[in-house]
Amino acid sequence: MLTLRGMSIYVMLIDKDKLNLISLEQFKIEQRLRHFGLNKTNDIFQMNDSFYISVDGEGIYKMIFKNLR
Repeated sequence: MLTLRGMSIYVMLIDKDKLNLISLEQFKIEQRLRHFGLNKTNDIFQMNDSFYISVDGEGIYKMIFKNLR
């Protein structure tokens, strides 16, 4: 999840079977975040362990998570 005012990206780990939130982590980017990059079916575009977000005045950031559960 992105926040415009909070200038952060939140990563949520959710148990799909029970629909419970397992963990929530905040990463401060210090830029106004706008949108996730989407593919042709409007799902978040992912390549390996990375995805893309648009940032005001900066363009597009590639976000990479290593060893994500």
